[in-house]
Amino acid sequence: MKLFIQNLDCHASFVSDHIGNLLQEVEGKLPRDKAKMLAVIERFQALSPEERQVYRIGRRARYYSSLDDLKDLGQHQVVEDIIQRLSNGTGIVDEQIVYK
Repeated sequence: MKLFIQNLDCHASFVSDHIGNLLQEVEGKLPRDKAKMLAVIERFQALSPEERQVYRIGRRARYYSSLDDLKDLGQHQVVEDIIQRLSNGTGIVDEQIVYK
């Protein structure tokens, strides 16, 4: 998505409003909002691998809709509990489980 947005040179609306889209908040009008959309992607990429996993699982489980939702400690704990169950206590969730 980052490469796609970086290379778009047009006037259009970009929407990421489906549960299958990890970063739902990446949306706006091009070219006006290109920097804002790229900033969201870069913010996700800057998270630690553990926090990226928390966000991915939380998003797929419909606890999160934006990166700011990671700040909600109650939701964060619920997602961490889900990760522990899905990972059999290892903390590492097989991506195939997430996709299923």
